[in-house]
Amino acid sequence: MAEVEVTPQTISPEAFYEVFLAAAAAHGAQIYDASIEGNSTFTDVMFCILFEDVAKRLHCHSFREYYKFDCFFYRDKNLKHFPESSTYVKSIAVALEHENVPEKSVEEIHKLQLLNAPLKVLVTYPREPEKVKALLNDYAEIIGEADIFGDISTLKRQLVIFGFVAGAAFTWRGFVYRNGAFVEIGIQNAGHSASAAAVK
Repeated sequence: MAEVEVTPQTISPEAFYEVFLAAAAAHGAQIYDASIEGNSTFTDVMFCILFEDVAKRLHCHSFREYYKFDCFFYRDKNLKHFPESSTYVKSIAVALEHENVPEKSVEEIHKLQLLNAPLKVLVTYPREPEKVKALLNDYAEIIGEADIFGDISTLKRQLVIFGFVAGAAFTWRGFVYRNGAFVEIGIQNAGHSASAAAVK
């Protein structure tokens, strides 16, 4: 896989999703095995193995359970004002919420709107693919109500990643919020380039 270009300040939803897919492929067997063992084990594998790998690939560090949020990616601690042992970061590169129960995922997307971060990511697992559109519509409505400055599509980007069990593995679908709605991100394997398509 070609290395994804990441600017010092921001990570695009498309870049995050591409790196996520590569890391998920690398750890696919562990992710699937953990999903069989139950939510607690599965969540630990997602955070301690998958999300940690995604952070490293994006040249970031990560904190789990940071101020009641599931996970933050950051580049630098604020060492000018706080000791090395502290958990104060200069800025958040990615705010991530992971929800095993899709019915509760609207709470997580709402929670993400409380943050000022250039990329906010929700990972969850709809049990039926036909519920994808309804979930995305609910998310879009919540985001739209929170978008008081009209900058979420451009400055506070939102990415939703849905995981589905297919045989003995997971398949993933990524959706980015643009102008009041979610559109699906398509990854082309040959060039690893990302494009978006309307949600069906």
